[in-house]
Amino acid sequence: MVTNAFGQAVDFDKFADSYLGGLEIFETVLLYTACKTKAGKAVLLFSLDSKQGRILELKNGKVINTAPVNITHQSASIDISEIQGGLYTYTVIENHVKDLLDLPFTFVLSENVKRILAFTPSHECIDKPPKY
Repeated sequence: MVTNAFGQAVDFDKFADSYLGGLEIFETVLLYTACKTKAGKAVLLFSLDSKQGRILELKNGKVINTAPVNITHQSASIDISEIQGGLYTYTVIENHVKDLLDLPFTFVLSENVKRILAFTPSHECIDKPPKY
């Protein structure tokens, strides 16, 4: 758990459930991709009508980190303000995003959005430690 700007605890797993539930309620159609990591998996999703997506990092079936991902001018950037951790964590998430953007995306209808986290990815992300 982390705290937000108001000092309140944030549970990433609850946030992800709420986020995906909102996409389902608003009948948002998504593109998503996922890969296995050493500790679990990483999932990157974008709604079809947005240039901002979200990465979810999971360990033991629980979301342990998440951040918005913006697509601009043929590149992706991560909103560092929502990542739990420091430079190491940011770099790992950034590397996962780079790996995920090279994988094929799957089209998902809104009624299947909550199933995304249960899928077992066939691709592997390369867990590269940060270089200092």
